[in-house]
Amino acid sequence: ESVYVLSSRLKLFRLHAVDGAVIWKTNLLAGYGGTLITWQNAASPLLDSGLIFVNVNAASRTLLALRADDGTLAWRSQESEPMTHATPVLAKIAGVRQVIFATQHGLVSLEPSTGNRLWFFAYPRPYDNWLAASPVVDRDVVVIAGANGMGSVAAQVTFTNGNWNARQL
Repeated sequence: ESVYVLSSRLKLFRLHAVDGAVIWKTNLLAGYGGTLITWQNAASPLLDSGLIFVNVNAASRTLLALRADDGTLAWRSQESEPMTHATPVLAKIAGVRQVIFATQHGLVSLEPSTGNRLWFFAYPRPYDNWLAASPVVDRDVVVIAGANGMGSVAAQVTFTNGNWNARQL
């Protein structure tokens, strides 16, 4: 019964699906110390199990989950992971549900309900905010495609003996 919209200026809205009335709104820049990247924001909010996942591009703890019912903070995670224009994705790897963010430093996988980091894959070359395609997950492989000569990269993610590992293919 609701539509969630993340604006180019990092304002998040919950709108009534029938008439578009604002149910709640929050300014992620003002509320969480975020900053805009070049060409502002193009990522969409990701909604799952009553949480909304976004990257606010703050100086610290940049990845957030907000409660869908009222927009309040559920958790805040990860130090200095600058945002891109890519929308985070949900996936199941090694039987574990996770939310994967494509940041400027690399792919970050978090446990959706807590924000605890599962694994990180550093890009083999610098990426920047031009990264707009969302990560694509096929079983245990995560692919990210860059723009303007940045190239693409694939990481194979494994979980062995209680440890996550992400290596470049």
